[in-house]
Amino acid sequence: AIGGWDADVSKLGDALLARQILDYDLVTQLKDEMNKLKVFRGYYNPTFAPPSTQTQKTNILGQKEAPNLKEALNTIRADIRYFKWRNGVVGHTTIIFAANEHHA
Repeated sequence: AIGGWDADVSKLGDALLARQILDYDLVTQLKDEMNKLKVFRGYYNPTFAPPSTQTQKTNILGQKEAPNLKEALNTIRADIRYFKWRNGVVGHTTIIFAANEHHA
C-alpha cells in the first residue's frame, strides 16, 4: 500500500515529480496512479520554511489537531495506524521522509 503526507494540497504523483523525491522514470510511470491516492495533512512549522511558502501550505494539521509538536506527532502516528488498518498492512512499514528546510 502506498500513501503520502504533504503540507501542500497537490496530488501525490505531482508532488513526487515536482519535489524529485523518487527516481524520475519511476515517478513518471506511477504518477497517474499516485494522483488517485489521498494525501494526508502534513505538519507545518514556519521556522523551517521560507516566508514565501507559507501561503502555499493549505493541507496542514490545524491548531486543534496539533497545538504543539508532540500532538502533531501523535496525530501523524494515528494517521499511519489508520492507513495500515485501512489497507490491511501487517508488519513492516517503510516511510520515506523528505523536507525543505530554511534557516534564517
